[in-house]
Amino acid sequence: MIQKFDIDVYNRTLCICTGSNDVEMSRYFDTDVKLNDYYTSEAVSFRAWHKKVEAVQVYVVCFPSDKEKTYRTVAHEALHIANYLAQDMGIQYDPENTEAFAYLAGYVADCICKTMIL
Repeated sequence: MIQKFDIDVYNRTLCICTGSNDVEMSRYFDTDVKLNDYYTSEAVSFRAWHKKVEAVQVYVVCFPSDKEKTYRTVAHEALHIANYLAQDMGIQYDPENTEAFAYLAGYVADCICKTMIL
């Protein structure tokens, strides 16, 4: 299953994939990431281009199943996505001013949590 969330302020989309196989994901995403690699880890995050909507960059977090959506893994993957987005938008990390970065990571973590089966 692929669930999408808009990151409106940056005109980007976050996609959370749960239990999606590499064939399904390759229909939607154009990326250099070996999509079947995520079956051997708790999750994987990457940048991609959305095949169905031209010129739309997306950020993708893939989980083999809901059981991998632990607090630790959600926080870990949210930080990866926040880093990718900051790099792509030219946002410099400043250890003296981390509030905006923390909000972004929190937003991504919140989106992932909305996909969890409780």
